[in-house]
Amino acid sequence: MRSLRAEIERALDELEVHRRPTDFQRLAYHVASLQWPNLCATTPVSDMGADALVPLHDGKTEFVLICGIKGGLKKLKEDCRRLKETHPELKEIVFATTQPVTEIKETKWRESVHREFGIRLHDVIQREWIATELEKPASRWLCEEYLHIVFKESEDLAEILPRICIAANKLLGTWKDDYGFDNHPLIDLLLEEQPDQKEARVELHLSDFPRHLKASDRCYWITGAPGAGKTFSLIKIGSVLTQLNSLIPILVPLRDLSDRRDKPLEWIASEPSFQE
Repeated sequence: MRSLRAEIERALDELEVHRRPTDFQRLAYHVASLQWPNLCATTPVSDMGADALVPLHDGKTEFVLICGIKGGLKKLKEDCRRLKETHPELKEIVFATTQPVTEIKETKWRESVHREFGIRLHDVIQREWIATELEKPASRWLCEEYLHIVFKESEDLAEILPRICIAANKLLGTWKDDYGFDNHPLIDLLLEEQPDQKEARVELHLSDFPRHLKASDRCYWITGAPGAGKTFSLIKIGSVLTQLNSLIPILVPLRDLSDRRDKPLEWIASEPSFQE
């Protein structure tokens, strides 16, 4: 049986052996940005000691991510020494390393860095943190992109698409149950598309709208006052798309995304219907 954790551990070992600092820097940035979404990546070279940072309006920064393959306290202090020269206003750092770091060791590092440089070591993103994050379904692309781990699903899209359709249908069914969709009459609303000024406005009914959608479309907004029928319209569109067997409708509640601060793919991957 395949063990994803074992593959991640082996891939992290290979990062160390083959000294691929750029891959690790980018991997660590994405892992860190899940916790600190305001982080901005810097260039892999000539980064003035900061591998990512939270910029302030005056071009300065008080929060920095620094990375080190097999990085320990020596590497951490070298980066802090450089950062004190390039970013004297710096107050907090996060350190990412491929090495395992115990809480006891992290506490000692925190005390040493603060005593010598006056900088607060906020967290150490160590091997266990990284591996646990990469095990999540939403992080599989990171495994493929930076650790070169190939998933069977990526090799055979034709095999996984039916499973995605089934999961999307189950999610759609949940929405129908939650909103009592099948127990209410559906009003075939008249929709008005508002394109660019050079184009003429297009009017079509709700029942025709799903056939109007294309995979190349980027975004459509359905606007209206509370109670106007936006949610029911969305469910209807999803139902027709399912019947047409063209696009796969996956309904994502924006309120949940806001409350949980998830990214859309993370929310989808966390849904029970997509974990079966």
